[in-house]
Amino acid sequence: METLELEQVIDDLRIVINNLAQLRRMDGATLYTPESIAAYHQLLEVVYAAYGRIETAVDELGEELEAEHMRLDATIEKA
Repeated sequence: METLELEQVIDDLRIVINNLAQLRRMDGATLYTPESIAAYHQLLEVVYAAYGRIETAVDELGEELEAEHMRLDATIEKA
């Protein structure tokens, strides 16, 4: 993972964490106008987009880890 990609993942984690805190503060009393409901839906879109990017990055890291694991195990088996 390159530095720029890592910084994006860190930014996305901050987005998810900070906005989860904001979602926890919401309740029925804060969602009583069409504007507040629209803001809630927009917030969800932002959080899910960030979370999706995090999932993709973690999946890619997992694939890289598995590939290196298999490569090194093959080297050991040949020895």
